[in-house]
Amino acid sequence: MKIFDPTFIIEKLKEEYQIVISAETLRSWMIETHLWIPKQKKRKQFLLRKRKQCFGELIQIDGSHHDWFEGRVERANQTLQDRLTKEMRLRNISTIEQANQ
Repeated sequence: MKIFDPTFIIEKLKEEYQIVISAETLRSWMIETHLWIPKQKKRKQFLLRKRKQCFGELIQIDGSHHDWFEGRVERANQTLQDRLTKEMRLRNISTIEQANQ
């Protein structure tokens, strides 16, 4: 015997008999009486990344395909690194401790 899905049954109950119940109520009744077996959702599989050596250490990468530099060969992280190096040179920073401050 072919059992209809809860959504279709609700539409027909309302259309033919003017009976209004929620889809979740009907679905739960059908599951309890074994008239409806819910579909199992497929889980997305994610690739695990290698753990970093230090707690909290992550690499940030801009994965967008937008042409941020309008065709120039410049990379964002290289520009930031160059800028940081120049800022530290201007402030006479030469150790990690000074840079962290």
